[in-house]
Amino acid sequence: MLQQVRIERVAKLAEQKGSVTVAELVSEFAVSKETARRDINVLVERRVLSRTYGGAIFINRVLSNNGSMHSDSKSLANPEVEAPLFSDKKNKNVKQKMSLAKRCLSFIRKHDLIVLDGGSTSWFLARQLPDVEMTVLTNSLEIVQVLACKSSIKTVCLGGEYQPEHGAFMGRLVEVSLSEFKADKLFLSCDSLSLEDGLKDNSMATSEIKRAMISISKEVFLLADESKYLAEGEYCTVGFNKIDHAVLGFTPDYEFLQELAWNNVTMVD
Repeated sequence: MLQQVRIERVAKLAEQKGSVTVAELVSEFAVSKETARRDINVLVERRVLSRTYGGAIFINRVLSNNGSMHSDSKSLANPEVEAPLFSDKKNKNVKQKMSLAKRCLSFIRKHDLIVLDGGSTSWFLARQLPDVEMTVLTNSLEIVQVLACKSSIKTVCLGGEYQPEHGAFMGRLVEVSLSEFKADKLFLSCDSLSLEDGLKDNSMATSEIKRAMISISKEVFLLADESKYLAEGEYCTVGFNKIDHAVLGFTPDYEFLQELAWNNVTMVD
């Protein structure tokens, strides 16, 4: 079945029932859980569904009487996806992100070459970095601006196409620039933590840059506040086997802790 056809049927099912679950879609359309989640994500982005734990509820009447989608500006044929702005992200879970950043400081040494991803938690870490001799690589303009007043820190901005919504430079040029370095430590976050898939993000470009960052780093630190736990993410970035240390703002369940242990991920208190 074509994805577009399936998505229309998912929307119609949700309208009829008021809600749908991932398990229902797996059974109804004989697809994997990940495919079902992706279909839900598409309809969430198009303002048809609102995500709930394990599924979604119907919020927008976009179906005509014959079951097809309306062709307005919010239709499935021409979605308008609004990604969360970086400025919004850094104003959420502030105390928790500050705490996560503080817990990382003891791992950072003088003369280290560290990488900070473009996430808001890394921005909080940049603010707390001591003004000592080290090199920081980042694609985040927001982080570059924070470090500008720290004269002992050598800051390298990984250039590319600047995207204001991310507050960062994106694209292939960032990945090419990264390949010129070997880093001691990488500190990164993600949009979602999945038991099955590890780290997930809602931007393919972001996922690709993070994989490039991981490839040049000796140690990788995952920083994740409670909003990431079992949230929805569209693109698989890396599995937990690529992470060395986890700095979490929540208490995972036993199954999640087992997954981290099997992948030799050290928990940072």
